[in-house]
Amino acid sequence: MLPFVQFGSVIIPAMSEVAISMISQYSLPIGLQATAADFPWAKTARATFTLLRLAKKCVFVTCHHVLSEFWNLQKVDSSAEMVAYLTSGSTFCELNGFRIIADDDRVDVAIFGGLEDIVEILGHDFIDYESCYLHDPAPGEPVSIVGYPSGNVTVTQKLADFGYMHLGLRASSVSDRQITLANEHGDRHFIDFAIHRRGKIDLGGLSGSPAFVIRNHEYRFVGIVSECHERDRTIIISRLGCINPDGTLDYTRIPW
Repeated sequence: MLPFVQFGSVIIPAMSEVAISMISQYSLPIGLQATAADFPWAKTARATFTLLRLAKKCVFVTCHHVLSEFWNLQKVDSSAEMVAYLTSGSTFCELNGFRIIADDDRVDVAIFGGLEDIVEILGHDFIDYESCYLHDPAPGEPVSIVGYPSGNVTVTQKLADFGYMHLGLRASSVSDRQITLANEHGDRHFIDFAIHRRGKIDLGGLSGSPAFVIRNHEYRFVGIVSECHERDRTIIISRLGCINPDGTLDYTRIPW
């Protein structure tokens, strides 16, 4: 039986388009531009930002391996940029100027700040980390992921389609550092929200996407997508219970 979630006084199916649209507002598509002069439709590595509201600032979270790829681009051309995209119909704008606050390869996380500590983004919102983070996810609980895989992204001179994708599945196993999501029960639920719907799951570009456990009819944030194994379609979630109110990392809470 599919889970339900509550928004205000209304309870709706967790896998409905309305519910998924609500949690899609907590993420943004990322592009890694090889040079600042690149046009938006140039070949670009892709990933996803998770938006978190902490006690002292709003932050943008993705994976350490995405940051490492960006650093490699900067070694070749110092003007290389990490940009996020906002879309409205067929037009879009790029957001840049992100500054690194903290990163750690053990939990594969990189945390960025914007130009201001408190940020408002039209059509998007930030997850309230303190009240929403779930410290005790359990195997078998339903998990929802919303992100921007490369296969959903189409950018030309006339079209900007950054369709998000939703994956719903059960947690296979949970450790102090990560949650493993395998399709061991054959019940993976996939919805593609690109303009041109696709018939298969494309996992590339989901790195950094927010993951939520559905508990007591609520979406509870548990971490970000860090690995997607194409061979067996297993997804790894990095748990992020180690973020301080200022966006830095509490290294004493990072499991070894």
